[in-house]
Amino acid sequence: TDKCTLSPGSCKVLTERFMLITEGISDKKDELEDQLKELQEECEKGINLKKDQLKHLETLLAEQQGNLALRTGDQNEAQSGAHLKSTEFDTLSDEYRDHMDKCCTNLNDLKSEICALGKIRGELSNMQGQNVFITDCEVSDWRYESCSATCGGGTQLMKRTVLVHPVGGTE
Repeated sequence: TDKCTLSPGSCKVLTERFMLITEGISDKKDELEDQLKELQEECEKGINLKKDQLKHLETLLAEQQGNLALRTGDQNEAQSGAHLKSTEFDTLSDEYRDHMDKCCTNLNDLKSEICALGKIRGELSNMQGQNVFITDCEVSDWRYESCSATCGGGTQLMKRTVLVHPVGGTE
């Protein structure tokens, strides 16, 4: 028997079995379509959530970039001001050094002149044959008096007193 044939009664059984298989496949297809729809809805919700989060983060990023730009401007301005102050400090320091050098030179010159005048005065006294005792005037340090106004525009006096009166010298 080389021929494969179905018996006349078996077609109905096969048809019923194919119908059951077809119904199972159709049910499975409906179930999978429902699952696919649910997954698509969840994905859609997830995508929308991520889009909202991304928008929020982009807004925050824009704010922070604006803040960064402002603070960078502030920093640049502060650095520029610091550079100007540093330059001003250097200039003032140089001027101060020059002024102090001049003051020191003037002070030394005045001390030398006072010493020389003392010697000249002594020699003049000796030349005249006088034995003169000379006392120079001595004064206190400057003392500040109270200001005539509490805030701006007033006058403040400085006073000092004679501690030792001159004797035998000039008045």
